[in-house]
Amino acid sequence: MSKLKSVAIVGAGPSGLVCAKILLDDGFDVTLFDKQRELGGIWCAESAYADLHTQQPGITMAFSDLLYGEDFAPWQKVHAYLQKYADLFDINRRIHFQTQVISIDKDDIKNDTIPWIIQVKTIDGKNETYKFDFVVIATGLFSKPYMPNFRGQNKFNGSIVNPLTIKSEDQIRDKRVVIIGGGKCATDLAILVGRFARSCHLVFRKAHWMTPRKIGNGYVPIRYLCTKAASVIFTPFPTAPHTALFRFLHRRFPNFFIKIINSISADIMATHGSSLFDDKIFIPQHSFQNEDNLSVISKDFVQLKKEGRIIGKLASIDEITDETTVRLDSGEELQADMIICATGFIREFPFFSERNHQLMGFSKISVAASSDEDTITNLYRRILPVGIPNIGFIGFGGSVYHWMIAEVTSHWLSEYFLGRLILPSETKMQEEIKTTREFLRHIFHTVDFDYKYYWTGPIEMYLKDMGLTLHRTNNWITEYFGFYRSTRFKGLVEERRIKVEKGVTPYHWSGTACQVSKDLSKTLTNCSISTEDDKPSLLPEQVNKSTNLETFSLIWLDANVHITKDNIDSQVKLREAINFLQIFDKADECEKNIKSIENEKVVFIVSGRLGREVVPRLHNLPQLNCVYVYCFDKAGNKQWSDKYSKVNGVFTDLDELIKRITKDQQVREKVEDSVAISIFNRSDKECTHKNLKSENGSFMWFQLLIEVLISMQHNLTAKKELINVCKQQYHNNSKELAIINEFENSYSSSRAIWCRNRKRALEFTNNIPPSDSIRQILFDIKVDIRLSTKPFADVTKLSYFEEEEEILFMLGSVFRITNVVYSKQEQVWVAELMLCNENDHDLRDLFSYHKEKIGKDLSNFVPLGDILFKMGEFDKARQYYKRILTELSTIDLSTASCYFGLGNVAIEQDQYPAALAYHLKALDVKQKFLDENDPRIASSYNQIGAAYRRLGVYDRALEYANIGLEMRLACLDSNDVDLAQSYRDIGLVYYRLSENSLALENFTKAHKIYVKALPENHPDVAENLGYIGYVYNSTEEYDLALEYYKKALDIDRKSLPENHPDIGVISGAIGNVFYQQHDYVSAIDYFNQALAIFRMSLPPTHEFTENAEMRVKNTQRMLLTTTQKAD
Repeated sequence: MSKLKSVAIVGAGPSGLVCAKILLDDGFDVTLFDKQRELGGIWCAESAYADLHTQQPGITMAFSDLLYGEDFAPWQKVHAYLQKYADLFDINRRIHFQTQVISIDKDDIKNDTIPWIIQVKTIDGKNETYKFDFVVIATGLFSKPYMPNFRGQNKFNGSIVNPLTIKSEDQIRDKRVVIIGGGKCATDLAILVGRFARSCHLVFRKAHWMTPRKIGNGYVPIRYLCTKAASVIFTPFPTAPHTALFRFLHRRFPNFFIKIINSISADIMATHGSSLFDDKIFIPQHSFQNEDNLSVISKDFVQLKKEGRIIGKLASIDEITDETTVRLDSGEELQADMIICATGFIREFPFFSERNHQLMGFSKISVAASSDEDTITNLYRRILPVGIPNIGFIGFGGSVYHWMIAEVTSHWLSEYFLGRLILPSETKMQEEIKTTREFLRHIFHTVDFDYKYYWTGPIEMYLKDMGLTLHRTNNWITEYFGFYRSTRFKGLVEERRIKVEKGVTPYHWSGTACQVSKDLSKTLTNCSISTEDDKPSLLPEQVNKSTNLETFSLIWLDANVHITKDNIDSQVKLREAINFLQIFDKADECEKNIKSIENEKVVFIVSGRLGREVVPRLHNLPQLNCVYVYCFDKAGNKQWSDKYSKVNGVFTDLDELIKRITKDQQVREKVEDSVAISIFNRSDKECTHKNLKSENGSFMWFQLLIEVLISMQHNLTAKKELINVCKQQYHNNSKELAIINEFENSYSSSRAIWCRNRKRALEFTNNIPPSDSIRQILFDIKVDIRLSTKPFADVTKLSYFEEEEEILFMLGSVFRITNVVYSKQEQVWVAELMLCNENDHDLRDLFSYHKEKIGKDLSNFVPLGDILFKMGEFDKARQYYKRILTELSTIDLSTASCYFGLGNVAIEQDQYPAALAYHLKALDVKQKFLDENDPRIASSYNQIGAAYRRLGVYDRALEYANIGLEMRLACLDSNDVDLAQSYRDIGLVYYRLSENSLALENFTKAHKIYVKALPENHPDVAENLGYIGYVYNSTEEYDLALEYYKKALDIDRKSLPENHPDIGVISGAIGNVFYQQHDYVSAIDYFNQALAIFRMSLPPTHEFTENAEMRVKNTQRMLLTTTQKAD
């Protein structure tokens, strides 16, 4: 096998990370170097200035393999997204943090056969040297702030700083601050300074268009520039390809699009003219559509300017005349204690020698980004230095499409490294560079590095170079008028590979995962939903000898465990105490096995010599229950083992050891493995918050589970499966096998109680004395036979011990504790209980609702899967649905129900392509058996839309959700719950599109139906209340958001199991509000609650779990920073 080609990437910001991911996909060995302590570039704590936010829609700041949607997000959330991206694709371990690249060179930089030599300096001062086949420069747009020199600045007693040094309001509190600049960075800092400083003067030479983040009813105006149609009104980029449709629109309809753009600017003037543009210096002297530097501002900027806390000056600094006086070129003088130079950034590459700078076409080592000598415009396609092979520059096109351009150019660069791109001659490259520079100078009177915000042309230029299709969606309307987002480039690596292998470009790459095509079966084939890892684990043939179905595992570690006859014979006796016995003679294998156990309690026998080695490392593991040391030197091993509380004893006699383990195990089983009895209080006045609101929900779902189980039809297959599983489980346990054989040969329903209580009756006769972990208790139960209760019966004649005169209560019976007293005569606690009415609990309405719905469809086994799903037991639900599919002999509506359930589970488990495929299969089956207007078909359309929404394909999501709504409106009552679901899901699409007013309108329609049609504490009511909270959070109405979130959380805690993911989701949302309000103590409390739930109910790699972990980490950091400042 040939050695992987190596690539060094300098910089671990957004561009460096996405480039690393794509190069790794293409088989390169990638290493990243970054001088900072963490990844993210400008979006990390080390570089971000205080209150840094993005100034663009969330749809543009995401990569195709990991969706993101928050508009104008704070830097902490962007950093969290990038960290998640790096974790998801295992990039972190490839980054050398706090490593400064000193030199990038080779003997002949024009020779493509010799490697690049990179010299670095590590944090501890060490110099290291590496060799790489290729190099990528991704140091970013904001690597070094530009600091102008002012006449007389040596006279100034205050500080002259760059924006990146401003980390908190404490640095500017009560100071007189002058900010130089009029771009985004300057306006951001003006808000902070306006709030906390004594005065804030914003000094700028040119007024830029300032657009508010939102206008009207929550519309984001800049989103409407994020379309291909927005490119139509401008002079086409000279080197970009243009389709016939683009040329037609550009030729015929530019005035139409100009009117749209001007209407947006007119709305801004009308809405904010009195406050934002009351001073004429803030009014731009050019048309909105010719803007080359658009500033998106928050409502705080407008308010602070209106209050006079931000004062604009159209000027520049002429001279600093004394310790505190700044004179402008207008002659006006300002008093200042601090000057913040928000004057742009420098592009510099100090790791190249002066000679190599010249060879690459860079006139200077360090230049201002906006100067005519900007280095980036001297690169071919803004990527390659002409004539210098095996090196490229990524991430220097600063437009609203910056992240998307970085992703597509990374594909382009990978194609170049792979030798697949056909490049023009060096002369042709130089001619194109000259054409581009002249074009920029003509349009904007400067040679800027930016591909302007409205140009999608450059992206298409790279696609055409790679021979890929320019149209990335299903139809021309979506292509030109749909929001331009990174999902258009989903699957580009595979698209490039297919092109190379087959010599053709795959038709219709829409950028969506598992897009519906004309051939439905082809789509379902592409969306694999039956991988080996996803087989149902409940099938008996998968329960083998290495699977433990009991609570306890017995593990024996001894170098001689397989050698002596006594040890071998003793294994049979030990299995009578704890059936599942594993034997090890090597410490490392045993230790690894114990650490891998998650859901069992380990009883550990170990020799003295090996115990001394491994017990210290294993002792604090939660799965380790207890340790028994078996050795020859009892006194010697007692010395070290006495230090560890889980060591139950040191033994030299094997029979004594077995007897002790057997006796202890009887106690352990009563404590650890007994039938659960839940105790909870009935009212808010009597209960703790946790007991009522969490355990009542668990209680209700347990009752529903019982209802389903007793209503299910069973057959002889179930008995055979149970026997086969038991025989495999107890294959070396002669005692248990005898009982299993007796059961197999003589079991009947009339003997069920006899079989059940035989072993327990024997155990009760063993008279185990009270201990620290066990107390004897007598239940004194009173029953009113007039009440409707769970069944109970006198089973005296069926019992193994008839003299006991036993009464058997059905599983799920509910008792009220009327009194608890201690009987001195009997020396036992007596609990006086009353058997309750079946409906005597707080959630009876909700219970009755669910019970009625379940009762409508008990002709098959599917409702058990539905209950497991609603309980949040997603893995178990998935396994159960798959099992039912294997047992169905024909395809019918039960098949459709299983596919539908599997699709819902896949959505909850972030498996969106599989979810889409399952729901399409469900729809296909339903359409064969149901009328076309049946509401069950509408449900499938609705869930297909939900899958598309999760995939980020919002146009398709809206299309399918609306189809489902129209069908439901035609056949359902106006207050039917399914209608509410349609409105809710449509609202979610609009929410994802930041159409907050439309989202709120649909959520409100859903809420009105829910409160009429559902019981008060139904989880769907809570879920919808949470969505309304999301909208208010998005519009920064935090008090309203918190109000709705808390209502939702209160219902969820009452009606769901305590570890249900929905409780975690809403807890995280509340934490997020507190975080945005800088209440980090409250925020971290809710984030920790959410994380604890997700760790209990979801996989560690689930999006919710990872997000919660990042939120906790970020909040801890902010809390620490705040505490340090307070000190």
